[in-house]
Amino acid sequence: MFLLCDKGAKKTANAHFVKILCWWSKLDKKTKTFKIDSDNMDRTSMACAHAIKHALSQLFGGEENILAILFGQAPDSGGGGTGNSFYKELTKLGLLSSSKSYLKAFCTLHCIQLTLQNPISRVLGQGGLGKDGKYRTNAMQALHGLHNLQKYHESTEWPKLWSTAAAKCGFDLTTDEFSAHQIPAPILTRWWTVGECAAFLLKHMAIIPALCHGVIQASTTAHAVNQVASGLEALLKTPQVVSSISLIDAYHKNFLCSHFAWPQKGHPELGNKQGFINDHIAV
Repeated sequence: MFLLCDKGAKKTANAHFVKILCWWSKLDKKTKTFKIDSDNMDRTSMACAHAIKHALSQLFGGEENILAILFGQAPDSGGGGTGNSFYKELTKLGLLSSSKSYLKAFCTLHCIQLTLQNPISRVLGQGGLGKDGKYRTNAMQALHGLHNLQKYHESTEWPKLWSTAAAKCGFDLTTDEFSAHQIPAPILTRWWTVGECAAFLLKHMAIIPALCHGVIQASTTAHAVNQVASGLEALLKTPQVVSSISLIDAYHKNFLCSHFAWPQKGHPELGNKQGFINDHIAV
């Protein structure tokens, strides 16, 4: 029996530490899973290990029934309850089978995400303020600027501003292709979000500067939304920034999407259970 677990993005009382057991059923000849529970544990590996022990004890009717019950683990990739520290804490509680045969893995999707996160962080640079107190001039800042511009407007106000800008650019507003869409916050540790923002910005490169211009004209420089629109407009006039956004978009469409999709598929030999394939994944 193997343990899958993942911590939610929210912290403390709003966290969710999901625990799932998976095993191969000889009778049904397929992989099966069972969600034990989900609680608000989001701290150290020791605390997460004790949460696992409590959940297993409740499920199997006492601590005497859960000794050496686990043969492997596949948690997420950050914080407590991951890696060797989690393995050591589970060992102390007597929950593992033989340490020699125990299998340890990380979430493959988290690892694939690092192929986007690390190059952007080290080469293109993250957004936000620089040491000089000014906002950085790079692709990530442009993506954050677009999301912030959306965030500064009410959900009913944003489509109206978008429609006005699109109409000025001569786009057909009767089709969904050029209508306003809500974009996610471009966070490098979250799957899809950065690439989706980059793709959206490039697709609507004609509309977004017109929208920025409209916001600038309708507000003063004392307003934060004016500063956001001005900053984004300036970034989109910088060829290096647009080139970097195009690179992110191309990588997202040609590498990340297909490589994210493959590990989430099932396999006929394992009962087509999503997320379980009988091919080894080298990471």
